[in-house]
Amino acid sequence: MKRDKVNFGIALGMFLSFTFYSYGQLNVETLFKTDFAVRDFQFVNDTIFYIKERDLSFLSDKSKENISLFIGGYGLEFSCLINHNTILVAANELVENKSSIRFFNKSKLKFDHVFYNNNEKILDIEVIDDAKIIAAGLLSKKLVFFDYSNPQRIIKTIELKLDAFCRKVKYIDNKVYFATDKGEIYTYNIYTYKKELIFKAKSVITDFMVEENYLYYSTLNGEIAKVNMLENNKATHFVDNDFVTTFVVDNGHVVCGTWFGNVINLNKKEFEIISNKKVHSRTILRLIKHPNSEFYFSSGLDHTIKKWILN
Repeated sequence: MKRDKVNFGIALGMFLSFTFYSYGQLNVETLFKTDFAVRDFQFVNDTIFYIKERDLSFLSDKSKENISLFIGGYGLEFSCLINHNTILVAANELVENKSSIRFFNKSKLKFDHVFYNNNEKILDIEVIDDAKIIAAGLLSKKLVFFDYSNPQRIIKTIELKLDAFCRKVKYIDNKVYFATDKGEIYTYNIYTYKKELIFKAKSVITDFMVEENYLYYSTLNGEIAKVNMLENNKATHFVDNDFVTTFVVDNGHVVCGTWFGNVINLNKKEFEIISNKKVHSRTILRLIKHPNSEFYFSSGLDHTIKKWILN
């Protein structure tokens, strides 16, 4: 376990006392800078947890101390489980062709259990905590489901062979959704084993979200779209010389991060672009809306996590 010193003058004084600089309609603050790009991060109460390279790190507003724990593999993403004391971390091993799932005990500050998935590397995971299921898109063009009800003995329960890579898996309103590199978005019922194609785009899906009767998606060719799945009509925009890597749908906005570090803000109802502003100097990897405030946070290949608001 490593304890790193961080510039806390700008770090986690956390939601009250930042001095902002302005990019047009966005007020942006660098929360902190790391030595590697942050692929995933989440807020749990007053603490930010994040993955950088081979470490799971967390920074507490109370202790003002940054703690890093060695994962072993190259960390991809993580999920805080319902019991609030366990964080599930997915990683790909650096040398061997295998992936791992680790269970981090927050109160003990250590990993209690580790599961290795041999001869398979992970592209994306989604944790279905109420069913104790992990859905994982694999580099072998498979979507697999693991039962982790007993973390000491994780069991593969379902394996779907696909004809393309599955890079995005989500669990929304009791349904598993996944997207493939053929631009296809499917639903899958883990109880009836039924797979259904719900939409096909013309390019690789970079991110998607389903909310009520609407499907929102972005593609590698620069498309951002909103589809009314009941009426089968679509509103769409194309980003010039750029594309959306990640987005969130929240509070009347669709807020997107792009390959070249911009944040695009769309009105959710009319689906019109309000602004397109530079926030990171390189690709935005992860973008979230803080659950208890008006702030958005984003991480990028420029090794920063930024905090900003929409005016």
